[in-house]
Amino acid sequence: MFRINRFKEPSSKTKLKVLAFTLPFFGIVTASAIGLSTQEVPLPPVHKVIDQLVLPDLPQPAIETSNTYWQEELIQSGDTLRGLLARLGASKAEVQSFIRNSDLSSDLLHLTEGKSVSVQFGGTGELLAIQLLLDDDNGDKTLVAIEKENGEWRTSSDAINAQPVSTVRSITISHSAQRDLLKSGVPGDISAALNEVFSDQFALASLGRGDKINLVYETLYHRGLAVASGNILAVEITKNNKLYSAYHFDHGDNTGAYYSKNGQTLKKGFDVQPVSNARVSSPFGIRNHPILKTVKKHNGIDYAATTGTEIKAPATGKITFKGVQGGYGNTIVITHPGGVETLYAHMNGFGKVALGQTIQAGTVIGYVGNTGRSTGPHLHYEARINGQAVDPSSIALPTRNLNQRELAKFKDGIQQVEPQLAAVRHLNVRMFAKAD
Repeated sequence: MFRINRFKEPSSKTKLKVLAFTLPFFGIVTASAIGLSTQEVPLPPVHKVIDQLVLPDLPQPAIETSNTYWQEELIQSGDTLRGLLARLGASKAEVQSFIRNSDLSSDLLHLTEGKSVSVQFGGTGELLAIQLLLDDDNGDKTLVAIEKENGEWRTSSDAINAQPVSTVRSITISHSAQRDLLKSGVPGDISAALNEVFSDQFALASLGRGDKINLVYETLYHRGLAVASGNILAVEITKNNKLYSAYHFDHGDNTGAYYSKNGQTLKKGFDVQPVSNARVSSPFGIRNHPILKTVKKHNGIDYAATTGTEIKAPATGKITFKGVQGGYGNTIVITHPGGVETLYAHMNGFGKVALGQTIQAGTVIGYVGNTGRSTGPHLHYEARINGQAVDPSSIALPTRNLNQRELAKFKDGIQQVEPQLAAVRHLNVRMFAKAD
C-alpha cells in the first residue's frame, strides 16, 4: 500500500468568483503599475486532500538464465585438464566420467602454465564449455572444445569452424623491429615470416627509428579465441624513405610464395624440393580433425610418397639434430645460413650423414617412412625462424615465376587486399580486422 498526496481543484462556483475577481485585478495592476501599487490581493483557496490508493504488486524482474558468456582463464602451475574442470565448477563425478570416456590422446591432457583457455558460463554461473589450444608431441597445435551435453562432459560433437580474419597492423619503429612488432601484438610466427620475406633485400633488424611497417595477415578465430596465424597477405615497409612491398600468392597446390607488386619474385628461395615430384598432401596451417572434432594447426607441410623415397637437403646447412624425437619419429634438423631451420620427420631411415656435418643442397639425408605418430608413409617438412614455425612453401622451397594466368590472378588478389593497406597507410593505428 502506498500513500499518495494530491491537490484538489476548486469547484466551478469558486472558479467563477475567482474569474470575476481577477479580471479587474489585472486591470488595476496594469493601470497602477507606474504608481508601483503595493495592494495585496488574496489568492483563491487551495484544498489539500490526502487519499489512500492501493496499487497492485509490481512483478519482480525475471532472472535471465539463457544468457551465456565467455571469459579467459589462465592455466596455473600444476593444472591438469582434470584439475581445471574441477576448479571451474565441474563435479568430481563429471570429471571422472569425462577423463574415463575422453577420446583425446593422453598428450592432449597436459596443460602448459601461463596459457589461456576460453571458458563458457551460463546465466547463473554454471560451467558449460571449455576451449583450449594445446601442443602435441607431433609439432601440431590442437584446438580442443569440451562441452557439457546431457549432463556429461565430452569433446564437442559439432564441427569447429575457425573464422579467418584479415588483421592489419601499422607499426612505426621507435626502438627495434622485433621489440615494436611484439609490443604491437604481432604474433611471433608472423614476425618470423616477415623477417624472411625481404631477407634478400635487407634484414628486418636494420629498420631504424621512424621506419614504418604496414602489415596484413590472417588470424583464425573460434568463439573469440585467436586459434592461430595464417599467411602474411601483404606488407609494406618504408625504410629510409624507400618503399618495399610484398604480396602472397597461393599457387593452388598447397604452396605459395611472396612477390613484388608487379609479380616479380622477391627471394631466390631454396635450391631443391626435399622430395622430388611429390604432391603436398597436407599444407601448413589450420585443418579440422574429422574424428576428434578439433582444429589442428599443422606446423609444416606433408609430402605424400612411398616408403623409401629419397629425402634431399633443400639448401646448404649443418645437421644439428639426428635421432628419434617424440611423435616425429626418426628426425633430422638442418640449420641453414640466415637462421632458418628445417625439420624432416617420420623418416624410415637416415642417409649417410652425421650430426654436426655441413651438407650441400641435394644431399640425401634420409628416406620417407612412417615412424612416430603417423597415419601413413610421408615426409613431414617444417621450417623455423628463431624457433617459430613458418610456412615452408613460402620460405624454404624454390620460388617459381608466375605465368600469365597466375599473374592475372595475382593482380586480382592485390586489388582485394589493397583497401586494407590503404586504410592504415596514413594513419597511426594499431589494428583493423575484417572477417572474410
